[in-house]
Amino acid sequence: MLLWYNIVFATGTMNCCIYVTFTVMVLLEGPLRMSYNAFLLKRIRRKGIAFFISASSICFIILITLQRYEKEDEFWIPKLVFGVVSKLMVQSYMTYMFTIASEVSPTFFRARAMSALLAFGNLSSTCAPLILKMIGTNTPVFALLALLSANLIFFLPPVIQADLPNNLDDAERLALTAKKLFAF
Repeated sequence: MLLWYNIVFATGTMNCCIYVTFTVMVLLEGPLRMSYNAFLLKRIRRKGIAFFISASSICFIILITLQRYEKEDEFWIPKLVFGVVSKLMVQSYMTYMFTIASEVSPTFFRARAMSALLAFGNLSSTCAPLILKMIGTNTPVFALLALLSANLIFFLPPVIQADLPNNLDDAERLALTAKKLFAF
């Protein structure tokens, strides 16, 4: 969520006009997300989240690098492209987060897990503008933290065509029988 806010608040530096940037984002985001989310949600979960987080972070780091080394808007088209792609990728993995949180959680605790996910999302939505006001939007801190979280996603269990736990006893048995450190 912090990376999303960082991208949105840095939108004014991606192009000469913030309205052009947001128009391009809106026109591309809807059709692209509808076209590939229907296909990808059925086939990948963890790898999709890791891919979208990593791609968004890398694009945002490239955007920041271009901003630091440009002279008088010489990189405005690459900045716009990397900024739009970065936001598109962040928007894409948010769909996966709710899907995998509902699948990994045992049935009895599923509603509580989804409530906790929404509560932490709302908390970060409240704190993100304040944090970004203090740190600034042209720093790669949140992109690097997002890259770290993309690597931690592989500790989640596989969920596609897998027997998932229905209660805490099933979850403990599943954890005891797991033989892999990473869930590839």
